[in-house]
Amino acid sequence: GKALRQLELLLSGVTFEIVTTSSPGDRDRQTDLRVSPGDFFTQDLDNAVLSGELDCAVHSAKDLPEPVTEGLDWFWLPWREDPRDVLILRPGESRDTLPTTPRIGVSSDRREAWCREHFPDAEQLPIRGNIEDRLVQLDAGDFDIVVMASAALFRLGLESRISDWIPLSELQVPDGQGCLAVTFR
Repeated sequence: GKALRQLELLLSGVTFEIVTTSSPGDRDRQTDLRVSPGDFFTQDLDNAVLSGELDCAVHSAKDLPEPVTEGLDWFWLPWREDPRDVLILRPGESRDTLPTTPRIGVSSDRREAWCREHFPDAEQLPIRGNIEDRLVQLDAGDFDIVVMASAALFRLGLESRISDWIPLSELQVPDGQGCLAVTFR
């Protein structure tokens, strides 16, 4: 919603109606994201745009497939959240209070590689679900650490959950991380 309000300010006279929908990546909580199809998080929204049911769709830019679905064009919105990844621990915990073999929830090969280097004794486990679901899993004890994009936490007003920032010099992020993209016919 916030992104569309900012876009309305840039496009004088244009207003948007938000239509909430999901995609296979939202519904399928079993498939490991490291082996999911390129349009896992965009497929249903983009099909709705292609059919004319929607005029445009807003995605995390890093979720756009390459190439973008045939028949669609896209642009990145002209603002960006901090692109860095972060560590999330349970409230009140720190790296000093972690178990000897912490369980780390990861959703990408690059994050897993970083964790292997910085937490060599950790157990790497795939994590699925939206941001709130991942925090619930962490707080329930399914994981001791979760690695995710800071931008997602800021967009949801959950930045207070950030335990530690991962420098870009240690963990490069995908080009679109922190950006939103709009797809349209």
